Amino acid sequence: MISMTGHGRGETRTKTWKAVVECHSVNRKTADVSLHCDRSAFWLEPTVRERVLSKIGRGRVQVNLSLSLNEGASESFFDEQRAVAFVEQARNLQRRLGLADDVTLADVLAAPGVMRSSEPSGEAAKNAVMTALDQALKGLLETREHEGAALQKLSQNARTASPLFSKRSPL
Repeated sequence: MISMTGHGRGETRTKTWKAVVECHSVNRKTADVSLHCDRSAFWLEPTVRERVLSKIGRGRVQVNLSLSLNEGASESFFDEQRAVAFVEQARNLQRRLGLADDVTLADVLAAPGVMRSSEPSGEAAKNAVMTALDQALKGLLETREHEGAALQKLSQNARTASPLFSKRSPL
């Protein structure tokens, strides 16, 4: 017997990322997944949902996901090579057009592709989350099995102790 209520937690730290995932499940006839996370990690929702549904047949599973940069991890938020290329091209264009103004830092930072998003993306972040999710799902399934065994034992004990389940009739 497997219960539909359970809890599991997983945590993964890579060189750059820290992912923490907690899964809680409650009784429900069908399988349902509810993801709670920061907007910056919401891009992982389809992958997380698919992984949970591959492991859970019934019950409502709430997944709490936290993804952050490790303390001390250096994440470059601009592309220096693109910035240098932009300045060179802009200065060449200024000379060709005979313009006197020079390129400013604000111009460089506003150039397309120079600034990178600080939000997590990519395989490294995804792998950290999926490893933590797998740990959490393993714990969830173990607690569901443990609770199911305990419920089955209680049910068997109740049958043997109750006169309603007795084979002998009181008459």
